[in-house]
Amino acid sequence: MWKASPLVFLIVSACTGPIETRVDSRGLNEAQPVSILAGTDVVVTSSEAHRLVEQALFAKGFRAASESPKADVSLHVTLSDRPADLSLNAGSEVLAPPSGKKRCAKREYRLGLTMIKIADGTIFYKSNAAEYHCKQTVQQALPMLVDAALKDIGNPRGAYVVKRPR
Repeated sequence: MWKASPLVFLIVSACTGPIETRVDSRGLNEAQPVSILAGTDVVVTSSEAHRLVEQALFAKGFRAASESPKADVSLHVTLSDRPADLSLNAGSEVLAPPSGKKRCAKREYRLGLTMIKIADGTIFYKSNAAEYHCKQTVQQALPMLVDAALKDIGNPRGAYVVKRPR
């Protein structure tokens, strides 16, 4: 009979726990679906991420506007992929700490959404959803990030964690 070292089980179990999606959302409560205009700042964005976000918004009753005067809000989508052992800082503020998982987490994928009211510049909805992954690609994680980032549109809950099985 084959015997495995306890170390083998520890290594295998390091990537078998639930996936934790860290979400932080802000914006208007009870926001009704409105018309959206796609953002024009595509510096750090993914066309696939943008397409999936728009698709999810349309499924929630939002509608597309082809030009600014007809739109209620502008939509901006960002997607980042960074090594999980690096932190992301803005000056002295830590935006994303490094992963504490040394054995498994190789990348952090982060999806950011910002919806701004065109009439007065206030935040209609803003959300970030982030996950650490060692095996999934950003393309595989993207649908779950979109779902998590839009989960509480109309009733933003601030910072929280959603867990799902691998």
